[in-house]
Amino acid sequence: MKNFRALTAIILAVICLFAFAGCDKNESSGKPTETTEHIEVTGEADNKEFDLRDLHSYDLENGNEFAGAWTITSGAGSKLGDFIYIFDGKSNADLIVGTTGYCGKYSLNESEKTFTCQLMFGINGQYTYEKNGDDEIVLANSKSKETTTLTRAASVDILPLPMQNADIDSALLGAWESESGEYYYFDKSGIMYQNQYGTMFTYYKYSAKDGKLTAVSNMGEEEDQTDTFEYSVTEDELIIDGYEYTKTTTDKLT
Repeated sequence: MKNFRALTAIILAVICLFAFAGCDKNESSGKPTETTEHIEVTGEADNKEFDLRDLHSYDLENGNEFAGAWTITSGAGSKLGDFIYIFDGKSNADLIVGTTGYCGKYSLNESEKTFTCQLMFGINGQYTYEKNGDDEIVLANSKSKETTTLTRAASVDILPLPMQNADIDSALLGAWESESGEYYYFDKSGIMYQNQYGTMFTYYKYSAKDGKLTAVSNMGEEEDQTDTFEYSVTEDELIIDGYEYTKTTTDKLT
């Protein structure tokens, strides 16, 4: 979708100003706490229970030492204090800014206390690490020797609050995919999820009626980003601003 591509370029340009260094997700034992706890978030398009909170979650019980959500509180990267870093407990890492995220990978050797992370901004490279209790990790960059302190986040706000009196087109509900590997999921709660090729994802609040889709996201700023699109939908095909998507199952999202 052209407008989403333009938004991506703007996002990258803004975040690059703060950069200092340089997706499959289905572990759900420790789900982030979102601002939508009181909202029913379920999808029934493929007749299976599905919860958007299962995406980009983490496994505290069975995961490795980095499992959880973290923020940079001091040292190198402290200017990125509003960013959230999620490690799923296995190998998947996410950088969260507002309702948008970037996908990466990580690995660690717990016996040697070494940590390698591939994320676009903030934590990217090879490190040694030291844990201070369960809620603090100090990283030391293997090249620069600079240290970064990570503190466990008490809560993570990823899902937006749906629009008041949003229009929900039941024909849109469920998961959709393009031939190039882009995914959408429309939930009946009024939340839409987009995953761009396993590298970037966004949660939107949306309203859809009579072929007009309004999607609102946030990049951690005071003002939301609002985009409007024309769409048409049949049982198995969705077209948004000329881009085609076919119906798929929610397991493709994880």
